[in-house]
Amino acid sequence: MVSETEFLENATKVLKACPMCGATQGYKISGWVVKSLECNGCKAKWIAVTVVSEWRWTRHFEPEGEHWLMLESPSNVKVGKTNVGKYLVNKPFPLEVWLSEDKPFLKCETYATTILEAFKKLENAPYEMGRAFFREETNVLLLGPSKDFVGKILPVRPDITVAVIDYTQELKEKANEENDFFYFMVSDILQKLSEKVPLTPYISIGKETKKVTENVFYPYKEREVTIPEALLPYFARADIVIPSKVH
Repeated sequence: MVSETEFLENATKVLKACPMCGATQGYKISGWVVKSLECNGCKAKWIAVTVVSEWRWTRHFEPEGEHWLMLESPSNVKVGKTNVGKYLVNKPFPLEVWLSEDKPFLKCETYATTILEAFKKLENAPYEMGRAFFREETNVLLLGPSKDFVGKILPVRPDITVAVIDYTQELKEKANEENDFFYFMVSDILQKLSEKVPLTPYISIGKETKKVTENVFYPYKEREVTIPEALLPYFARADIVIPSKVH
């Protein structure tokens, strides 16, 4: 068993240099309900979380269990116009990941910006076509033409891959038929994305999310699908290229 303060104090001892800015000016621990660890140099701030599963963690610190550090506020140091750690906020990692000299957690930032760029044109697409919503700077939530959320794309840890989560198993057949061309369009985007980042398919049913070898979005399967003729003008308006197998 370990207390929240003890865990954070140990982190200050082993994190000789700040993972965000590299400063060696030390850290301060503060807070009442939830304690935080803050770099004295760049002001990046972490909290301790208790891991429940691969997909779940709690801010309520439990003395027993596995504990990770989660970045709560990014560094005030910027690369270009972006604060270092912007895409790592609310992404917990084991302490050894933050300690690693090759900084594997930075892959999460790289993957996040790549994902967001790939789905940017779907952010403001008409609902009749299907739309992408961006959550927590790094998560892409997919809304199908049926107005159901059908999937999510996000960087995950600890192996730091990009999860492609399929929510379609619980939808009715009619909704899946209505969304079919959107599924194919997302799959086409992911095929191109796979050349830049590693993708791992998952299926989510109820509260369970499990890794699988394939789902409706990934890996890409060449096939022909039909777009309702009334939707064709939307593609030009949103500047989205229609995949070659869609007619």
